[in-house]
Amino acid sequence: MKTSGWGVLVMSAVLSGCGWGTSSEPEDDGAAAGPGVAEAERQSEQRAGAPAPAAAERLRADIDPARQRVSGEFAAVRFEAERAGPARAKARFERNREVLTAVIEGPRSGTILWKDVAIRGMGARAAPELKALAEIEKSFPPKTLALIALDLACAPGANELDPAVGAALLMPWQTLLKYRASNPAIAPRALAADSACQHFRRPADERDPRRTPSPTVVALTFELPIPMAVGYFPFDAEGQVE
Repeated sequence: MKTSGWGVLVMSAVLSGCGWGTSSEPEDDGAAAGPGVAEAERQSEQRAGAPAPAAAERLRADIDPARQRVSGEFAAVRFEAERAGPARAKARFERNREVLTAVIEGPRSGTILWKDVAIRGMGARAAPELKALAEIEKSFPPKTLALIALDLACAPGANELDPAVGAALLMPWQTLLKYRASNPAIAPRALAADSACQHFRRPADERDPRRTPSPTVVALTFELPIPMAVGYFPFDAEGQVE
């Protein structure tokens, strides 16, 4: 099997135990990402480390570390997530009376549920699942799904959440990245540049403690530019969009 950009990153994440260190200058991964995604990422790199962008809407979230639960709303998408046992969690997203669910069953196992279709992160996807992903992309703006996790990562109390909760919130965006990555609107660096949190920070960038993201929700570095909650990645390299 040919190993492309996603496959290399999957293997790196698994072999490193999803560890996160101080990032160095980014590599040019445009060939793996595709022209549209690469251009969006290059533009966002120019804004890395800049002050948090002004936005008409920001995340509203209630984090309850004692119950390992979070709920809130962003851009008309209501969401909630909670731990559902050891290494397990469930997240629910609702918009216009439509519901998208993500279930994490372990560090390497997860499923998103859309209507009557279940989509796992392992292996290639058949036509009905790809159709469901296209429907999800229309019903739930990928930028909104991404920013729920990206902004939550530096909210007060986020560092006390079990990473399984972060993994459940991330899985819909991760699934779109794997199977529909040709859309530059879902590129991690472009979306991270719009986050209230300080993702993709270079060593020379000034660190703002109020904007420092917790890797228990989402970690993004130049070395591993696929969003992950530390220790959780329910995906393999098979079936990814080239």
